[in-house]
Amino acid sequence: MGWLKHVLVDLLITLCVVLATFFGMQWAAWVVWIYTPAMVLLKVGALGAKLPKVKEGPPDWFFHVLYAANVVILLIHAWYWVTAGWIVIWFLSALAVSRSRAPVKRG
Repeated sequence: MGWLKHVLVDLLITLCVVLATFFGMQWAAWVVWIYTPAMVLLKVGALGAKLPKVKEGPPDWFFHVLYAANVVILLIHAWYWVTAGWIVIWFLSALAVSRSRAPVKRG
């Protein structure tokens, strides 16, 4: 459970998604609407940058579960634009993981 500190923000954002969609909390909706495009931009930037590998972190399935939950919740509540953003975030995250595991070409 030492990796929980690495995912605190993702857990809080998922909580905001739940509060905004199920309970209509306006402040949580603002957090979701601001965080989603910011995260898309950060993921695109991180994918293009040569970032060092993180030695310790949560298992990959953890983020897949969180992103899937966010996508399903947002889709059920008809937040289509934000849902699209989370699908992009999920795709870019999976792409980054697959690139980090790809063998290095030596030539």
